[in-house]
Amino acid sequence: MKDGLFKTILYTVIGIGIMTTLMLLTSITTPIEGVYIQLAYGYLALFAGVAGAIPAAIVGFTGHVLFDLIYTDHLWISWALSTGALGFVFGFAIRRNSLRQGVFSRHDMVRFNVVQAAVNIAIFGLIAPTLDVLFYQHSTTIVFTQGWIASIINLLTVAVFGTITLKLYANYKLKQNKQ
Repeated sequence: MKDGLFKTILYTVIGIGIMTTLMLLTSITTPIEGVYIQLAYGYLALFAGVAGAIPAAIVGFTGHVLFDLIYTDHLWISWALSTGALGFVFGFAIRRNSLRQGVFSRHDMVRFNVVQAAVNIAIFGLIAPTLDVLFYQHSTTIVFTQGWIASIINLLTVAVFGTITLKLYANYKLKQNKQ
C-alpha cells in the first residue's frame, strides 16, 4: 500500500511539472484574448490514463494554477477548477486496466473521444464561463465566447494529441508485457 501511495504521489508531482511546462512552452496564442491552444490537455488525458482520476484532477488544477501565476497577470481559479475537473473525468473515461495491458482499441478511442468532447464542451463552454461571471462579474458575452472557442480547441487537441499519446502508451505497454 505504501509503495503504491508513494508512486502515486511521485507521479502526481512529476505530472504537475510536466503539465505546467507544457502549458508554458507549448501555448499558442489565438486571436481571442485569454484563449490558447494547449497541448497540455492531451498530456492530461495520458496522465489520467496512467495515474487515475484523482491524481489527474490534482495535476490539471495545480498545473493550471502555476501556468496562470507564471504566464498570465491573474489567477483564473474558475479555469483552474475546470481543468482539474477535466482531468478527473478523463480518469474515468479511460479504461486504465486495459491501457496497462496494452489495449487502446478503436472502441476505446471512440468512447474516450465522445466523453472528452462532451465534457470539454460542458466544462469550458458552460461551467468555466459561468464561474467567471459569478467570481469576477465578467461580461457574459466575452467569457462565453472564450469558453466555447476554448472548448472546441481543447476537444480537438485532446482528440488528436491525447488519442495519439494514449495509443502510443498502449503499444509501449503491449511490447513491455510481451518481454
